[in-house]
Amino acid sequence: MKLILFILLLFIFFQCPFFIQGNSVPKGKQHTSTIDNLNLDNVPVVLLQYYYYKLSNDDFFEMKMVVDTLSNKRNLILLTKHAGDGYLFINNLINEWAINHSPFDYSIDRKIVKTKPMVEKLVSLKKESIDTVYMNNADRLVIIKTIEGK
Repeated sequence: MKLILFILLLFIFFQCPFFIQGNSVPKGKQHTSTIDNLNLDNVPVVLLQYYYYKLSNDDFFEMKMVVDTLSNKRNLILLTKHAGDGYLFINNLINEWAINHSPFDYSIDRKIVKTKPMVEKLVSLKKESIDTVYMNNADRLVIIKTIEGK
């Protein structure tokens, strides 16, 4: 009986500071999700419609949860199998910019990504086929120029 009481007191003693810390963090700041190196809240609607909504569990290359115990934040990271290294590279570049400029659109070689074939071209981009990437703040565009023939 004394052992059970001792274990219960230890549990209460060591858990109370964690409960206090967990309640001090605003609920909106506790969880974030990124898919293909882009914050899930910032993914353009056309990509959701033609690509991400059609994925099954087998279409994900990697799923992992990163937990920061000091700030009590969790980050779910998802990578899809069909995402090219160029697409992942672009999303990694624009992720911080996209937070302040959402919603935004992608443009590949002066064509705005609005159709399924253009979404497939964007997602399958290879890093070696990308010439330049820049963000247009006024038009909320991520402009991608590719190298001809790649």
